[in-house]
Amino acid sequence: MRRSRLISTQRKRKGSAPLKEYLRKCTTLMLTHHLHKRVLVYVVGLFVLSFGIVIAVNSGLGISPMTSFPIILSEILGTRTGTTLTVVFLCFILGQKILYGKEFRWYNISQIVFSFLFGFFVDFAEWVLRDFTLPTYFGQLFLLFVSIVVIAFGLSIYMDAKLVNLPAEGFVSAISDKIGIPFSKGKVMMDCIFVAIGICLSLLFIGGIWNIREGTVLSAIFVGKSIPFASKITRPLFIKFNLLPPAEGTEST
Repeated sequence: MRRSRLISTQRKRKGSAPLKEYLRKCTTLMLTHHLHKRVLVYVVGLFVLSFGIVIAVNSGLGISPMTSFPIILSEILGTRTGTTLTVVFLCFILGQKILYGKEFRWYNISQIVFSFLFGFFVDFAEWVLRDFTLPTYFGQLFLLFVSIVVIAFGLSIYMDAKLVNLPAEGFVSAISDKIGIPFSKGKVMMDCIFVAIGICLSLLFIGGIWNIREGTVLSAIFVGKSIPFASKITRPLFIKFNLLPPAEGTEST
């Protein structure tokens, strides 16, 4: 009996050793690469981005191509935008796992946590902004311009953190890798596919094209062009407050 207990104890110790080693490595990684600060920056970026998306929806002139499908799906199902985005993002993560197989990297699992967090932020932004809009077409254009700026700032902040891609970008990256095309071409291809899906769903279930308009095209053109400008403002600010070390501005892990 004593011998069996001793063997059982030794097995437990051996089983816990890899876990302790893994936790030790994670702690070391967080301290040496400032991950705790980078996660904070990443979350701030998601928070800003969520408000940009809701402002774009409230403008009534169209939403960005990549979010068109989940937001239109939310309108059809009558569910919260953030909840629908989370579910779609989880499908994107599953798609990455299927495409990459054993090459799927463990840290991409963190996309699940950030998906739920981002969905919560979008629902919170909707609660804050509600149905706020501006009268006249010029008012809508102004809101659209604000949304493009806010989205650009949100993207620049989360990109400066240099953690994981959002699930949508991760899915595009996986498809691009498997097809053997540059990410930029894969992004354009998937944008077109999601817009096409959004249009079809709108026509079938809403009776017309909903929230895919000139703003969708303008967002696709100007958000990417605005990110470098936004990054010139946000990156030095985070470095100044010691949330990103100076080296993070030029190096990636």
